[in-house]
Amino acid sequence: MNIRFSNGLIYSWDKKNNPLIYNNGIVSIKLYNKKPIVACFAHGQKNYYIEVASGNWRVASNNKTWLLAVLDNFTGELSLQTTTTNPGNSYGVEFPLTPIIGDYFFHHLENRMFTWSGSKWVNIIQVTIGSIENGKVFPENVGTQVALNKVVSPATIVKDESNLPILRFTDNGYHYFLTDKDVT
Repeated sequence: MNIRFSNGLIYSWDKKNNPLIYNNGIVSIKLYNKKPIVACFAHGQKNYYIEVASGNWRVASNNKTWLLAVLDNFTGELSLQTTTTNPGNSYGVEFPLTPIIGDYFFHHLENRMFTWSGSKWVNIIQVTIGSIENGKVFPENVGTQVALNKVVSPATIVKDESNLPILRFTDNGYHYFLTDKDVT
């Protein structure tokens, strides 16, 4: 499947049935017509096709909070996390000069998301699934979240017999996960 963007949602909702339900400090995913939320995670030379079909986010504030799906850089495990820092407001070809801890930046030339640790930019793999503010939940729309419109073919991560993703390392010190398109 080819899509015309990188790092964003391929399918989020049908505009009728919000798949994100808030109750007592927890946002959970409710599937309608058995259709999961589908995301394209950018990771250097790869774009991963990931279905997010279940899980919960704990929300501790009435402040605007973004609901993230995050792939662990080494285990490929999907986790659901929250942030009160807008993860989609900074992107381009040069890192910001005065970041604060927790800032996000998507580097267009590297096709990678980063977060500022306080001393360096750390590569992360994530997309935003939605946001919540004052108890109202808003799913993200389909498309890029980082103003990166290009044709990509997201692929499924291949796992070994221990159910761990197979890593491949690049010359510049990064790595990526082997995908079904690499082995066919």
